[in-house]
Amino acid sequence: MTTNHINSGNTLSQAWDIGLLNSSFYHAQWVGSSDVRDIYSFTTHQAGDLNFWIKGLSNNANIQLLDDDGNIISGSYNTGTQTDSATFGNLQAGDYYIKVYSNNPGTNYNLGLRLNLRDANNYVGNAQNVGVITEEKHIIGSVGSYDVRDVYRFTTHQIGDLV
Repeated sequence: MTTNHINSGNTLSQAWDIGLLNSSFYHAQWVGSSDVRDIYSFTTHQAGDLNFWIKGLSNNANIQLLDDDGNIISGSYNTGTQTDSATFGNLQAGDYYIKVYSNNPGTNYNLGLRLNLRDANNYVGNAQNVGVITEEKHIIGSVGSYDVRDVYRFTTHQIGDLV
């Protein structure tokens, strides 16, 4: 990963636009006394759980998730060179910002964002109902890096083994 000493944006209106975040984003950058904050903007079209972090620090830096108006939603404020990471569950579709900042002499950092999308059957509360099971039933679905689980709900009217 190459460090880009470019201005990633110091204000919400100058934020570096990541665009649509539907899986992962990684970026190496620098922040410090001459560039105290980097702000990134992104959009989600679907609800999901957002993991965000900065690592590879040589001095202290912190990270925050901001809403479309710049209000702090979540953040990580570890001291020193520890990785700063946080998870915000059930982030709704919308526009957001990530702010990385430091008042120290400066530090390189590796920014990571990972959005685990919530589709209709990823959680028990949203399990796909496949109805009453009375005989063999085939269900077609897929799981992978973007959709890590599928949950199904069913009913039986007899005691027996599920195979």
